[in-house]
Amino acid sequence: MLHTSFNIFGNFQAGRNYAEDSSLEDIKKRCNIIRSDHSDLPTRYHDTDGVQIPDDYDSRKIWSNCESIGMIRDEGDCGASYSYAAVDAIADRICIATKGQQKVELSALDLVSCGGQRCSGGDPMAAWKYWVSKGIVSEACQPYPYPPCNHGDSLGPYKPCGHNMPDPKCVRKCVDKSNKKYKKDLNHGYRAYKLPEDELMIKIEILRHGPIEVAINVYDDLLTYKSGVYRHISQNQLGGRALKLIGWGVENGVKYWLCANSWNAYWGDKGYIKIQRGVDECGIESYAVAGEPITWA
Repeated sequence: MLHTSFNIFGNFQAGRNYAEDSSLEDIKKRCNIIRSDHSDLPTRYHDTDGVQIPDDYDSRKIWSNCESIGMIRDEGDCGASYSYAAVDAIADRICIATKGQQKVELSALDLVSCGGQRCSGGDPMAAWKYWVSKGIVSEACQPYPYPPCNHGDSLGPYKPCGHNMPDPKCVRKCVDKSNKKYKKDLNHGYRAYKLPEDELMIKIEILRHGPIEVAINVYDDLLTYKSGVYRHISQNQLGGRALKLIGWGVENGVKYWLCANSWNAYWGDKGYIKIQRGVDECGIESYAVAGEPITWA
């Protein structure tokens, strides 16, 4: 049984996100990020001359014509955070690069089934490399098959997670009702790159090009996060997750990164989490990845 606290830990407010009888083992299955070296990926550095960095920044407000930035996903009973954080950040960047002229919704299923280790987890950097080398089709071509489940509080409308759904098979074909052809529907990236473990470089990347993907180590107190700026107090690590990083700010004197999770809008702060910034909290600054859509080339 998952123990859930209702105290205030450090700078964040804790509360119940899961039903009292939730299995910790089921939750661990969705905390399965893989971190690899990827020495073949270049590291992107930015010129800092003349760059003005605001104290607070929210990509949803800056690029308000790109509605994808503010979408909160639900991976359901599948460890697909590495996929959703990737395809959503890529879609945001395509929209931003084209000034809102190209709005796409890429298939998390295509990446999960053919570009990762299915529902057993995956590597965020490998996901972006896959987009460049193989391409990813649209959600219309391959819809996500796993329904939302109750990652959020008990007032949410979904059934509890933990049904051990089967892994998807890699099928390079669009569903019949889409009237699309898989190869023609593929969206390819121009290049992928790592970001250095540097707060300023990460900020400039988001300022210039939009949201990125990061990986964090998950401790069991993160499961209780409801609001405020999170820093882990618990030493009980459950695994790792990928998040889409969309901005930053300061709350009660504490610097934070603003991230979107893929446990639906009933989890955490309406699907978002603020994580302490500048100290590599939970490894958030040490495994950041992004890339360029073809439209930049």
